[in-house]
Amino acid sequence: MARMGRPGLSAEQKRELWARWKAGESLSDIGRALGKHAGSVFGVVLA
Repeated sequence: MARMGRPGLSAEQKRELWARWKAGESLSDIGRALGKHAGSVFGVVLA
């Protein structure tokens, strides 16, 4: 079955997300750098 909803982050984007998170960047800054909403970044960090 096809995946419904908004597309998530690619594996490369997730690697960048974690590198930026470990460097102390805010969710908003990471979201801007990845072209995603901060809520999308929060969902990955929360999981």
